[in-house]
Amino acid sequence: MCFSTLCRFRRATHVTPKSYLNFIGGYKNIYKQKQKELNDGAQRMDTGLAKLEEASCSVEILKKDLAVMEQELAQASEKAEKVCMALYFCGSLIYVWFLEI
Repeated sequence: MCFSTLCRFRRATHVTPKSYLNFIGGYKNIYKQKQKELNDGAQRMDTGLAKLEEASCSVEILKKDLAVMEQELAQASEKAEKVCMALYFCGSLIYVWFLEI
């Protein structure tokens, strides 16, 4: 870098201990910033994975509840069908009886 500055601007530059320490300090700041960004991203990913796992467990519980409710619905449908058939049969008998009068 010093050579390119010499060729380009015809001015010699020197790296002093102070400028080198400033460079190292700037590098450390950038490193800490990038490390924080990566840690934040990892934290968000862990949180997202935990929520996905929680949702998966909830789905399994809801599937079990759905299976139970489907059985109850089938039983209720059978009972309702029997009641409808009984009402239809009774209604037919009443209608026939009413026609005979």
